[in-house]
Amino acid sequence: MVLKKRKKIIFIFLAIALLFCAFVIVLNLVKGPTINVVNCNSDVITNSRVCFNSSSTYYYLDSNNFICSVADGNKSEIFYDDREFKYITCNSDYIFAADDESIFQFNSDGKLLKSISSDTNDRIYGRISGIFATDDCVFCGMLGSYLLLDPITLGNMSIKELIGDNEWRSIGDAEIGSVKTASNGGIKMIIAYPIELDKDTFSGSIVVDDKQIINLGGYNYIVGDTGNACMEYKAHNGTIFKNLYNGKEYNTPKTDIRHFSLTEDSLITFSSSYDKKSVLMDLCILYDNYSVRDYGLYNNYPLQFHKYDQITLIDLKTDSEKIIKTRSGEKIIYLSNKKAVSFYKGNYLFYDIKNWENYKSIDADEINSHGCYTFESCGDYIFVFDDNSRELLNTINVA
Repeated sequence: MVLKKRKKIIFIFLAIALLFCAFVIVLNLVKGPTINVVNCNSDVITNSRVCFNSSSTYYYLDSNNFICSVADGNKSEIFYDDREFKYITCNSDYIFAADDESIFQFNSDGKLLKSISSDTNDRIYGRISGIFATDDCVFCGMLGSYLLLDPITLGNMSIKELIGDNEWRSIGDAEIGSVKTASNGGIKMIIAYPIELDKDTFSGSIVVDDKQIINLGGYNYIVGDTGNACMEYKAHNGTIFKNLYNGKEYNTPKTDIRHFSLTEDSLITFSSSYDKKSVLMDLCILYDNYSVRDYGLYNNYPLQFHKYDQITLIDLKTDSEKIIKTRSGEKIIYLSNKKAVSFYKGNYLFYDIKNWENYKSIDADEINSHGCYTFESCGDYIFVFDDNSRELLNTINVA
């Protein structure tokens, strides 16, 4: 009798364990895709894997980290496959690519023109963290500063060579000190402390064409200067944007510095909310493998645990605020001052940002329920990459 009772208890225990394991397996299978939004507002980031030049030809790094080109949304052949790259950038004349310690210059046909490395340029020390090129300068990110390079020769440039005789002017006072800026053409260099003009390295923020930005790490950032609004960004429990021209502050939920749009009249941001304390998330044993941290502000988890994305629209003239919340599982993948694009239940949805009217829908056939994907915006397209294979799956026209 005792033996039968023990067998019964063991059987019940095993049955419960099997049911629990089956539940966890099913939970992981239906957890939904994980979406990482790298650059939803098309602003400049130096660790980009996508760029385009004046002829509107797009270049990207494929799954083997080789350079490929895309024209009118159609992939073309790899044109350089001798080295694996980490970053890519373009200006009107050249394509630049970099790995940890070298920078390469190509023409549009893929011919290697020049290269520099830590062996030939002693200013390249440590690892290269990214590159960004304009027609006037190549900014090479390294250890909290940028090395300035001539885009034609790849030789070192001084700050004075880039800015010329233009004077530095004060644009306001922030907690980090007096902020000054100097401009040359479409490039503004913004600093919060004195610099030596004859140096070829720069620590601060760089604004390109009034809206595109390069930022260094730290607690405070200058995230744009439109002439009417120069925004300082601070992140703690939430996000604070401060207009250095008039001292006004605007509080929003935690916002990645890549996920906003700034114009003379408006500031538009978005943030994501996930059910991080969910018991189901704790049981979803695979979610850590798919989470991606955006500069330490929040994690991207499978959409099963997504609560909503919040878009905050602030009118900088009237200080009025409008808040838009997406549905559970609807993830913003692109944002500008005119439109937003989201992924929701197998579709890409296009919205007018003013009235939140859905005016177009496109099938997202490349997205499956248990994959992990990165969306990176560049010019008129959103590039969709598989995070595991690094393969380019789709290009979405947002023009």
